[in-house]
Amino acid sequence: MRRTAIWQTNGPKGPHDRRASLDVPPVGCPASNDPNPVARDDRRAYSLDHVPDMHVLSVDTRPACPEEAAVLRLPGQTPVHVIDGLHVMEGRPMAMCRSVCPADLFPELPVLVQEGLAPDAAWRQSGIDRFRGETRMTATLASALQAHHLGVEEGAPILRSAFLHLDVGGLAVDYGQIWFAGDRAALVAAPE
Repeated sequence: MRRTAIWQTNGPKGPHDRRASLDVPPVGCPASNDPNPVARDDRRAYSLDHVPDMHVLSVDTRPACPEEAAVLRLPGQTPVHVIDGLHVMEGRPMAMCRSVCPADLFPELPVLVQEGLAPDAAWRQSGIDRFRGETRMTATLASALQAHHLGVEEGAPILRSAFLHLDVGGLAVDYGQIWFAGDRAALVAAPE
């Protein structure tokens, strides 16, 4: 079943519409085996009437690890907020996610998320305009923790999307990763 989403994002040149779709097979059916899939970095590639629920697994403030500090262009050991979550659609886990941002940039983020506000909604409420600066998609194998949360076997193929959000001045404000269950969704994009 293919559903198309249209949303508006704010890029460095102002608001623009994006179109994308997510193939969502019926429960128990494998994802499409389309020989020419087109993957894309756009967020919110879910249909407007079929958006997954976000379950927060943990919220933490800690020193940035070397990878996070490098991606966010921070000095080592800079405090960051880390939000781990699980996207669930129709009772099925679709993806695990992690969002990391500099703690001094958005000090109230952990409180807002712990009070039940979704991380994206908290960012919108913050007044910090951000846009997707870069995305890298890679296939990987599920760790024991990922397998547990996604309901797959350890070592099963999963799709990792690592992305960086920038503010309008080009400052890195959020480093995110999403690990999609490999047998549940195929990202498809249409030309703009």
